[in-house]
Amino acid sequence: MKDIFEHLNNLKLDDKDFEEMEVNEVEKARVKAKLKQSIEKNQVHHMRKQSARKKWGYGIGAAVVAFGLLVASALVSPAMAAVVSSIPGISSIFSYLGDSGQKKVSELALTEVVGQSKTVNGITISLGEIFYDGTRFNISYSIVSEKPIVEQYIEISGYKIDKQVIPGGVGINNIIETPTETVGFLHVDPYWKDKSQPEELNLELSFKGQSGEQWSFTTPVTKQNNEEIDIGHSERRGDFRFTVDKVILGPSGLLLSYEARSWEKGHLEMFLKFRVVDSLGKELEILEGSVSDGGGKIVYEPINDTVDELTITPFLDIPKEINYQNGPTVDMKIYENKNYKFDSFNVKIQQ
Repeated sequence: MKDIFEHLNNLKLDDKDFEEMEVNEVEKARVKAKLKQSIEKNQVHHMRKQSARKKWGYGIGAAVVAFGLLVASALVSPAMAAVVSSIPGISSIFSYLGDSGQKKVSELALTEVVGQSKTVNGITISLGEIFYDGTRFNISYSIVSEKPIVEQYIEISGYKIDKQVIPGGVGINNIIETPTETVGFLHVDPYWKDKSQPEELNLELSFKGQSGEQWSFTTPVTKQNNEEIDIGHSERRGDFRFTVDKVILGPSGLLLSYEARSWEKGHLEMFLKFRVVDSLGKELEILEGSVSDGGGKIVYEPINDTVDELTITPFLDIPKEINYQNGPTVDMKIYENKNYKFDSFNVKIQQ
């Protein structure tokens, strides 16, 4: 925590930041003191989701919680926003809490600031930044409650694009969770029927609390540039077939979308995966993905600017056993002799 306190102690405020506000020296000092108090108060509350929920050790975890809270506070107070923007490294949840793709778009200043907050019954939901380029559609958000609330107290109750209900959904990835604070990302996953993605749209998001609270937001969104590469690679083995039509390259990642179908029992399409290796010999890390009946989408880390080719290897990752909670027992015999081998294929990248 030493570095951020040094930033706060040495922070100099430019009066130009407050040209439209009546803010005196006392108020500026009060804002700086509030930032310090926020960090100190929340050093003991820090958690992060990995494969299982673990408590963070003192230090970086506490710093991340504090950063999330500062960004959330900045959305509410213009004076706080001016101070936070003066401290290196904490103006963007994308840059501090995001994966490699989210960090990259933040570094390139490609995210749009939403900056909307609404408070109901002492619970404030804030939308921070948004990014949409056809490979990913991510929004940073935070929840700050005056009183402790139970886990999953708030859920997404609906979303619309251009006033239309679009098939798909909104996923939630909470990076930090305490009884009174949550900071994370929303992953909007629309299904475009005509497979064309609008260049500009209006997004409506609705949240619902367990006590009936409602929070609603509307924000315009502009699509960032990407590169689409047509592939049209199809394979069939036995009763199973898949097709990869194209990949989309964007600053936040590489999107591989596919269609898959098996005609017999077993739903092999649920176990289809793709290993992607670039021309530098690096296997790309998977950042996020979704699987549905008939296909799926996988987002990999952004490729290096010097990469000129990708090698994609499809494979089936069939588990040794499948356990559905409160569901049917799966007879694994249906997967015997289903471990098909597929052909690798190459994708040329324009330089």
